Amino acid sequence: MNRITIIEKAWEIISETKNKFPEYKEKLSSIYVMPNTRLRAVAGRADTNHNTIELSTQIFSMPENHSGFRNTVLHEIAHLLHGEKGHKAGWRKVFKKIGGNGKRCHSFNVTTRQKTVYCTQCMEEIKVGDKIFEKIINGIAYQHKNCCFGSLQPTNVLTLKNLYKKKHNLSCKQ
Repeated sequence: MNRITIIEKAWEIISETKNKFPEYKEKLSSIYVMPNTRLRAVAGRADTNHNTIELSTQIFSMPENHSGFRNTVLHEIAHLLHGEKGHKAGWRKVFKKIGGNGKRCHSFNVTTRQKTVYCTQCMEEIKVGDKIFEKIINGIAYQHKNCCFGSLQPTNVLTLKNLYKKKHNLSCKQ
């Protein structure tokens, strides 16, 4: 989807929601939709102060992510209608009422500047964002919760070679 298509499709969803829920008509009539090229990890963002929805051109330019566009727009509309930040019960209730799935996170294919870390227990390589990577290299402990609860560590060639040797019972002199 290009910028114009994003705006057009978002307005179709806003109009449908406005027609289906007349109690939200006034609030929905003044929404400003803005494609954002800088959103790379989040699909959308709502600004309740300016009644604005920003949608990621990076994410929605990928055809495999088009199927989640409607839910993302409804997610951001729910923020504007609820009027408070966060994803608490009040927001979730509005989100589900207007047709969203009630979930706060997406599973889109994203193109972020991810870094690779590894699990010290199972040695799986894991991609993390810049903020988490920075915390890991500064000594904040993160665990591999999807698997074995091993410690996550930055990946570098020397570390991987040592892990390989340890896994295969090779001495460091070999």
